[in-house]
Amino acid sequence: ARSVGLGLRLDRRAGGRTVYVQEVIAGFAGHASGRVSRDDEILLVDGRDVRELSLAEMKALTVGPAGTVCEVRLRRALLVFDVALTRIFPAPEAAWASNQRAGSGL
Repeated sequence: ARSVGLGLRLDRRAGGRTVYVQEVIAGFAGHASGRVSRDDEILLVDGRDVRELSLAEMKALTVGPAGTVCEVRLRRALLVFDVALTRIFPAPEAAWASNQRAGSGL
């Protein structure tokens, strides 16, 4: 199976260790779940603390074969919750739109 990410564009604010969802890209796993929102904080990816990882290292953790699951722990305000995201390829129109944006997409 071909590899695909989760469709989450991430960023760190003010050089800190905290990783935030900058954008949820339509058509990919994060969007399809309906449970990931802009400004959610990413705490864990498949049980691994991401605070010490670079964004490139995080991307390596989140990319995998289509149809496989990636477990992500998020924080939204005071709420901490886990989401199981099944990696999927978007419809061609959504993929084209996401390729028009710049940034670090996962």
